[in-house]
Amino acid sequence: MHATDRLEWGNVWTATVEKSNERMMTSIQSWGPASSDYRYTEWVPLDTTQLGEVAATLDKFLNTPDGNKFKGRVTLVECLFCGESQMSGAIAVAYRDMAEMDAWRAIYSQSEDFANWADRMNEVATFLGNSLIVNLQRFE
Repeated sequence: MHATDRLEWGNVWTATVEKSNERMMTSIQSWGPASSDYRYTEWVPLDTTQLGEVAATLDKFLNTPDGNKFKGRVTLVECLFCGESQMSGAIAVAYRDMAEMDAWRAIYSQSEDFANWADRMNEVATFLGNSLIVNLQRFE
């Protein structure tokens, strides 16, 4: 199936389906090593019209001294269609184990680099649902 076929199918879907819980995403960019060892994933849905800026902001942060300490994998995805959701994309943060997740939390909770990233992200995206970590982090 070619990209134009998928686009046509997506257009037919959105024109004919009134309600759906189905979601289809496409990966925009990933950072960190690809591995089948990632057992835990934080899913951070967001709404933005500036996915390119979100990607640039993630890239900038993950290349800072604190961002370089992240051992997992981050993937930015775009929503091709997301049913009734307000989500236009999401950030998937993958970890090998809970210890890795806890170690990363200890780093970014004290990180000026992360606080700067969170400030910029809140200028270009709205974090939906229970994804409060980026918003709350700015106030710790």
